Amino acid sequence: MAYRFPRLYKDLAVPIPWIRLLIAVLVLVSMGVGVDRAGKGLMEYPDWLDELLFVIRAAILSLVTFFGLLVASIAYFIPTVFAWRKYKRLRRIISVLNLFCGWTIFGWLILLAWACTPDKETEARPAPTL
Repeated sequence: MAYRFPRLYKDLAVPIPWIRLLIAVLVLVSMGVGVDRAGKGLMEYPDWLDELLFVIRAAILSLVTFFGLLVASIAYFIPTVFAWRKYKRLRRIISVLNLFCGWTIFGWLILLAWACTPDKETEARPAPTL
């Protein structure tokens, strides 16, 4: 009876084959991350495979960094987006303040509250009679 290797990703129930392949590659890449006391990796790879794993790790780190910055940039400008979508009267001022003061959490929260509150309607004053 032949030994069957356990499938590491079977319990995840991922239906798309390329995601299964990605998970398998990530598991293999993470196996070489550990370092023993001598400073060498726990698994010894041939040079070409070591370089390939370095490139894969660098690509994964680059993608994570890119998408993290993308999400952070979108979240940074949420007050501006709300102001423009609600057609706020002072939406240009909110946009400029968000650009320069939004990096502070306090300023970002104030701008978000300002962008979400409705504009006060100006009351129609009766014309003065002569």
